[in-house]
Amino acid sequence: MKRETRQEALALWKQAKEIVETGQVQKATSDNIPEGVSVKGYLVVLEQMKRLGLSGQPVIDCKTFKRWKDAGYKVKKGEKAKIVGISWKNFAKPNKKEQQEIEELKAQGYEVEEDIDYRPVIYYLFHRSQVEKLNKGGKDE
Repeated sequence: MKRETRQEALALWKQAKEIVETGQVQKATSDNIPEGVSVKGYLVVLEQMKRLGLSGQPVIDCKTFKRWKDAGYKVKKGEKAKIVGISWKNFAKPNKKEQQEIEELKAQGYEVEEDIDYRPVIYYLFHRSQVEKLNKGGKDE
């Protein structure tokens, strides 16, 4: 992954975080964000779409290679992902045995401090203008 792409995505995340924390998110924008979708992640993708002059909504019109394929589309030959998405994943999640021990301790009334190790996860998105519908048989139209 290019270091600049990662840095740009992190910078956009920081901007989105500031917008959300200061309450600058417009009601019209926040109403368009589907349930379960990160407002900050949505804003990061939306900002890149605006910069590239791409229309649409991030969740509907920008998907990973796999999501487009699952939806019955294929990425056009020669196209490269134009948009970088970012989310945060906790890499310190306990395994099943550790989780069971934590639950037992909590049930006994103990306070258990769980490890938190969030790191950014970068993913690449294709806009709807970069894909084409597949036939029912999985072949190009």
